[in-house]
Amino acid sequence: IAKASYRNNKSSNLPVIVSLEVHAGPEQQQIMVEIMEQCWRGLLVQVPAEDPKVLPSPAELRNKILVKAKASSKKTPETSKGLNKSHPHDSESESEEEKEASSARPKAKKSSIIEALSAMAKYTRGYHFKSLLAPEATFPTHVFSLSESKVMGLHQSDGPTLFSHNKNYLMRAFPSGKRVSSSNLDPTIFWRKGVQMVALNWQRFDAVCLNIPQIKFPIALSADSDRSSLGLNAE
Repeated sequence: IAKASYRNNKSSNLPVIVSLEVHAGPEQQQIMVEIMEQCWRGLLVQVPAEDPKVLPSPAELRNKILVKAKASSKKTPETSKGLNKSHPHDSESESEEEKEASSARPKAKKSSIIEALSAMAKYTRGYHFKSLLAPEATFPTHVFSLSESKVMGLHQSDGPTLFSHNKNYLMRAFPSGKRVSSSNLDPTIFWRKGVQMVALNWQRFDAVCLNIPQIKFPIALSADSDRSSLGLNAE
């Protein structure tokens, strides 16, 4: 990851977000933290001691790696203020991605995120999605992960609200669990809706994977259109 991001890549110095889906126990999570700190020394973003009130701009995060993970079971400042009336473990609850996959595997006990790992994700913290109007939808550091079908449903029912949310906060889309052949979605559809992170099924190298290097930027964003205006690739 370090080599692919900046050390051997001179084409971009924009921040890289590493999204973690953690099923390891506390001891293994601590090892994960130590490995990331060692391998990404000098590249990991320096997180503040307190939860940030605003997100840094991409320009402020150039040449940096950010870690996205769920919050630990320890109450965050948002929950202690009473803004989040849900159970304190809601931020650890299964993501929609995990729920879609759960039918294909035996039920397992959920592992809690340790504080050391959660602290690495202060700028990019995963929250369970309930609604775009839920209190956590205004937390500066929240990241919602939604299936492609959920994103499309929100676009159909309330496109302007979805687009407005994504102008100010981060969102991640992932392929539907119904893609049993591991085919890939078209990421440009979701980029045009303001979704910053789009996961792909790299188990299958299909036409989408082949065409990604040819995608041209910038993409003209629109809250109610699937059309885009493409410019030249950034050198």
